Amino acid sequence: MNKISSILCGCITVLVSVNSWAAIVSVSGDMTQISSPASVAPGMLESSSTIWAFDEKQQYTLTTDLFVDELAGTSAAGTVSAGSTVNSYFLHADPLGGSTEPADVISMSGTISFDSRILGIIWSGTACDNCPSSSMFLDASDYLGASGTIYPTGGLGRGYEIDAFYAGNGTQDFVTISEDGYSLTMVSSAALPLRSDQLRVITAVPIPLSVYLFTSGLFVLFNFARKSRS
Repeated sequence: MNKISSILCGCITVLVSVNSWAAIVSVSGDMTQISSPASVAPGMLESSSTIWAFDEKQQYTLTTDLFVDELAGTSAAGTVSAGSTVNSYFLHADPLGGSTEPADVISMSGTISFDSRILGIIWSGTACDNCPSSSMFLDASDYLGASGTIYPTGGLGRGYEIDAFYAGNGTQDFVTISEDGYSLTMVSSAALPLRSDQLRVITAVPIPLSVYLFTSGLFVLFNFARKSRS
């Protein structure tokens, strides 16, 4: 039994030391993955060719229901229930420059894939007087933000403008979750004064491969011990 105990201790050490909680699997198109930045306030992380993607809080257990603009698998808003353990990711597009011309629109697009299913996406920000969305779910969910990153909570026009209202001036944005629920494709069409496009993605927390291996190993070892005693 001493030998078995040693093996078990070794398995536990490997399980604890291996970081299997993977996050973003891949990005493509105009999207680039980065470490969490110092700020995503307007003008602080600009690019006319790149949508920035980064991890926010990981393995976070919700203490209250989380309101999202779209539940995966539906076309409707909803909630991710309190008690759910989730991973959060942030997508940010803020083109260079200070033009105020309505026709001066920068469009970027990209696809991001995760190691677990998307539960919901959040895009609505503080609205202007004429904007059709005013639910401000981005503001309400900034507690899921990356530690040390400054967010424009309460800032004007930080969200995605997916409403048909914006189609007339070419600033309508689009986001589509894949059928398998593991990736999403987005199109950002940003123009001043509502120039920054931001989106938060909420995913389930995957069970690491090491947990499956550890569980299988325990079964084999205990079965071996039982047979040895008999």
